[in-house]
Amino acid sequence: MTRCSVFILLVTLVAVGGESFYQLAFSAGFKRDATFAQGQAIVYEQILLNNGNGYNRTMGIFYCPQSGVYAFHFHVISQNGKEAYLQLHHNHNRVASAYCQPPGHTASGNSAILHLKTGDQVWVEAARTAYLHGTPANSYTTFSGYLISPSFDVKRYFGASVGGESFYQLAFSAGIRRDVTFAQGQAIVYEQILLNTGNVYNRTMGIFYCPQSGVYAFHFHAISQSGKEAYLQLHHNHNKVASAYCQRTGYTGSGNSIILHLKTGDQVWVEAARTAYLHGTPANSYNTFSGYLISPSFDVKR
Repeated sequence: MTRCSVFILLVTLVAVGGESFYQLAFSAGFKRDATFAQGQAIVYEQILLNNGNGYNRTMGIFYCPQSGVYAFHFHVISQNGKEAYLQLHHNHNRVASAYCQPPGHTASGNSAILHLKTGDQVWVEAARTAYLHGTPANSYTTFSGYLISPSFDVKRYFGASVGGESFYQLAFSAGIRRDVTFAQGQAIVYEQILLNTGNVYNRTMGIFYCPQSGVYAFHFHAISQSGKEAYLQLHHNHNKVASAYCQRTGYTGSGNSIILHLKTGDQVWVEAARTAYLHGTPANSYNTFSGYLISPSFDVKR
């Protein structure tokens, strides 16, 4: 029995066993200018979705009600001529950062895939006084998260029938926490591993190797070194499928996302389209690369 088969059967068993099973997801934002002091959790007051009530709109914190693998995304635009420097926290670990540098309204964002335990907390925090922009018609600054795959007790349902193996969701999330330069045509090696279930991301080569055919989501974000360029492209095998560009004006940010159908053995990586000057510090992972399986491909006839 494959892990994918186990997953489908577990979902079915949980559903028919009388236990509540739902998609845990939230999305919230701002529709006004707001300022948060250094160290303060960003409280996103405009709730778009809060299935399972995991997001506390008073505290600005997501409280995990179910162990599993989760995706988080946050985006920000600063007030005109002001700064916004935000960090995503998992409990008290900083896992990803976003920075908007004056002048003008500047934008940034980031993503992270995390394995959470019941009771864990995730929030966005102001690393310095953060001046966030919004209008009644526009929610530029947002925070979203959702359960990709719950953690199941496999032995509870199948005992030794699956050999006691733990079932896992295929997912990875990695970043860079230092200034680094990559030559044109070089794969970006994200050395700071946040999650790598199934060892699908090769941290030496910087490449995701697909172990299971299916539909996958990928996200990558970049901030360039001050006054330098970063021009990145996401590759699926040897096809360029998405790009991101940071121009030579201060610290500038960019990013992109893509959904791909992969076959077993396919490769996905981020590559420097020209010499790429990426920015990071020991406390901040601005340059990140994440991916996860949305839905496996099954051999129905089998």
